[in-house]
Amino acid sequence: MVTVAHTTNLTHGLPTFVEGAFGVDLFFVISGFVMMYSTDRLFGRADGPLTFIKRRLIRIVPLYWLVTTLTLLSWWILAWLFKVSWPEYTATNIVGSYLFIPTSRPNNDTGPVVWQGWSLNYEMFFYVIFALFVFLPRKFAGPGVLAALLGLYAFGAPQPFGYFATHLLWLFMTGIVIGLLYRKIGLSRTMGLVCLLAGFAIFAFVSDRFREAGYWQYASIAAGLIVLGALHLEPVKPGKFWSWIVLLGDASYALYLFHGLTMQQFHYTLRWFRDSLDAFQWLYMIVLVASSTAFAILVYLYVERPTTEWLQRLTTRRATPATAWSVARTNNPHQSTRIAAASPPGRFRSRVRNKG
Repeated sequence: MVTVAHTTNLTHGLPTFVEGAFGVDLFFVISGFVMMYSTDRLFGRADGPLTFIKRRLIRIVPLYWLVTTLTLLSWWILAWLFKVSWPEYTATNIVGSYLFIPTSRPNNDTGPVVWQGWSLNYEMFFYVIFALFVFLPRKFAGPGVLAALLGLYAFGAPQPFGYFATHLLWLFMTGIVIGLLYRKIGLSRTMGLVCLLAGFAIFAFVSDRFREAGYWQYASIAAGLIVLGALHLEPVKPGKFWSWIVLLGDASYALYLFHGLTMQQFHYTLRWFRDSLDAFQWLYMIVLVASSTAFAILVYLYVERPTTEWLQRLTTRRATPATAWSVARTNNPHQSTRIAAASPPGRFRSRVRNKG
């Protein structure tokens, strides 16, 4: 959704797909759920918070730092080759981008070097809050995180933490609630489908107002229903098509980070033919989305997954034997792909636990 939304910004004559920003809302709800669900073996452990943060850093940081560096290099190349004006980055902006800290540019924009990285600033902040409660048993940790996020939203906080005290925190809270209730509610596939359709119906009716005051709560409700419904709609007999869906899901982080860079290169490379492309804007959009998706899959298979697995082996090797066994069981976000493709249906719990 986010990729398509950003693609329409580069086309002429096509309606902008601003509703694609709802993809970020889904992402935050899923993140809240996955963190609550996949951290089971860390709750109540003295080393739980440190292990949790280490896992999240391994999962998020390498690819983000890579795309940030490549973005800076691409702007330098574009400025040199095509005389494109350099964005108003300062040293503080660049350092803040690498450290997930919001900083102001001269034009008063607070976005990082990779513009979609603003959501990762929220993610990292959420991880820090979540880690503070991991040492508690699960039945206390979840409510503790909810209380902390609700208090931050209600009462605010000094900067830079006050930057995060927005309605977007409700999306994480929605995911946490789903994670707490998932084992208890046990919806049927029919009710799962009802939730999914209800979520998309809410999205369809008020999506153009999600960012307006008084309407943002509908985004939390819609995203929550969609995630809750999807959790109960696993295919009965996973086949090759489902394996491709799983692969796209595994590559979604790479797609989210790299699609802007991929589209930027296409856009400037084809700038001499842009007038000729005006009659083929739908085709141009499809090419941009397809190329971004294909490149993201390659990045996932040959950069993200090998790097993540290497860092996991490196950090596990330094752990004590008991801790190493625990980390090996809970710290493999890519095991889900193999399980989803090879295991019988009904193994979602195993996949999600290893997805974090």
